[in-house]
Amino acid sequence: MAEIRVQNLVKAFGDFLAVKDSSFTVADGAFFCLLGPSGCGKTTTLRIIAGLELPTSGHVYLDGEDVSFKRASERDIAMVFQLFALYPHMNVRRNIAYPLTNIGGMSRAQINAKVEEAARILRIGHLLDRPVGGLSGGDRQRVALGRAIVRHPKAFMMDEPLGALDSEFRHDMCEELRALHDRLKATTVYVTHDQLEAMRMADTIAVMNHGVIEQLGAPQQIYDRPATLFVADFIGQPSMNLLPFRGRLARGDRSVTLGAGSQAVPEVREDGVEGELVLGVRPEHVRLSDEGAIRGEVYGTEYLGTTQIVAVQTEGALVRARLPASRQTRLGERVGLTFMPDRISLFDKTSGRAIRTALHEGAGHG
Repeated sequence: MAEIRVQNLVKAFGDFLAVKDSSFTVADGAFFCLLGPSGCGKTTTLRIIAGLELPTSGHVYLDGEDVSFKRASERDIAMVFQLFALYPHMNVRRNIAYPLTNIGGMSRAQINAKVEEAARILRIGHLLDRPVGGLSGGDRQRVALGRAIVRHPKAFMMDEPLGALDSEFRHDMCEELRALHDRLKATTVYVTHDQLEAMRMADTIAVMNHGVIEQLGAPQQIYDRPATLFVADFIGQPSMNLLPFRGRLARGDRSVTLGAGSQAVPEVREDGVEGELVLGVRPEHVRLSDEGAIRGEVYGTEYLGTTQIVAVQTEGALVRARLPASRQTRLGERVGLTFMPDRISLFDKTSGRAIRTALHEGAGHG
């Protein structure tokens, strides 16, 4: 397997910039996820790495070699697509074997050995002589994966490979894909718009928006300490509560004024941040309290088994709290809210960037 390094990548389609000066490194053997909404540039980035698109400027290095303008066939990269792309007139065995027979230079016995090895890894050995037309969606995707891994490429590119499966299959296939990655020690670049897929499988996530990588980091880093308002809103179900306020923050400040009182926050490490600001807090870090500086009315509840999401309409925003299912609330009830100080994020609304705090420094990013 190999390290992939993307340096100052730009891709323009006429006047439209699909990818804007992106740089990142996928470590040898890492599972790297490009995550973002439709049209953010993640698939274009993947296709450039794979050699299916040429960059307008910038470079792609594979195992230290500049492959920016090499054909896809010269890069030793395997692709797995959303729509399987299987050959309906071939059975499972012939579909998996196709890359090897197409390249040539191997005996039938060698090809069969490699096909059976891939089928064993994917637990589809009993399907090898079956036609692909009668297979379930999950089994078809396993066949597509088998065709990718059979020739042991330097890296795998996966473009929303679970997008055509129903939710139950997707959950199971997430576990299988990660387990397959761990067995093969494969360098993998995986594209998805589904944050749960990314959080379950990735070692590193690049969150993209409008062609820009907004944040690059481990799943927990991105969830706990979003670098921008977009990441805070995009990541999480429900997403982070974002409460706008106007004020000034100076180095060393440990509280902000919200509603009728103050709310403790991590120590601020930036100077002279003033104007339109935003406080962000995850629903699981919100508590109902009579002493809360933020007041509002219970707007609705969503029962989730052991927990519930309670929505409270405040003067500034709708705030969601994840509470034990046993906590009783009534629609229209007036309640106070407090936030766990060490779990709060602060943002400059104008730039959309996170304000550096002591907790950001302690986490090694921000």
